[in-house]
Amino acid sequence: MGARILLAGVGSVGGVLAGALLAAGHDVTLLTANPAITAAIRARGLVLETPAGRQQARAAVYTAEHELPPDLRCDWLMLAMMAGAVEQAARDCLPRLCATGHVVTFQNGMVGERVAALAGAARTLVASVAFGAQM
Repeated sequence: MGARILLAGVGSVGGVLAGALLAAGHDVTLLTANPAITAAIRARGLVLETPAGRQQARAAVYTAEHELPPDLRCDWLMLAMMAGAVEQAARDCLPRLCATGHVVTFQNGMVGERVAALAGAARTLVASVAFGAQM
């Protein structure tokens, strides 16, 4: 099994990221604030359709941080939600990050400094998304 990843924000961008990480064999737990997305993933798995084809994968998915298993710890916390929700998501999820773990933000640099102030600059990576996605 690969890295333990908590991916928060499973919309269009987060869904593509989750699909790629699951296909690569990583242990990915999903967190989305949208109950309809949680229900759909629980019922059908995460379905990713790309020009290369369709893939489907199962993953644990939750609608709120307090629903996560109490012993869940991750090597990577990936924040893929809209910029306005990132800071609170980081605050909620950082206790799940192991001591040597890292945080990645996927908001094209818009909130990296605020997340780094919470997680530490050495543990924070700021990513730009260079693909289009839709739900």
